[in-house]
Amino acid sequence: MKTLCLSILLTSVAFVQGLAGAVGPRVTETEHEFFAWGDFNGNGIRDFVVIDRASGALRVAIGSRRHGFASLQANASGIPDVTDVAVGRFLSEEGDSTEALALVSPMANRCNIMNVHSNTPTSVFFDGVGPRFVTAVDLPGG
Repeated sequence: MKTLCLSILLTSVAFVQGLAGAVGPRVTETEHEFFAWGDFNGNGIRDFVVIDRASGALRVAIGSRRHGFASLQANASGIPDVTDVAVGRFLSEEGDSTEALALVSPMANRCNIMNVHSNTPTSVFFDGVGPRFVTAVDLPGG
């Protein structure tokens, strides 16, 4: 019971910090899920995604200035056993602020990059086992 209460408390704190805290994309995690914040539809308002580690299923909540969050149905990411998540402008053209997710799994031997509104990820495959971790870096210039 103490573990469950602690997990709920940490999740609640992470959620509140994600809404009001850091600027830009952010990812936190628990034993069973990842929580990612970013501007996934390009409207300048922070959105929220929950990713199930085991199945890779995404549950998206799109941010709104007037109504808080509007929940969307769950999407499949196409990658099970997710070990890490990053948020960045992986699929954006120059001047586009829409952020996407990168999910990795050594069991799947790939990284899936996806727009949260699409069921078709862009897959990057690797020779050998991996990857286990992923990060997003904003490089200046082009």
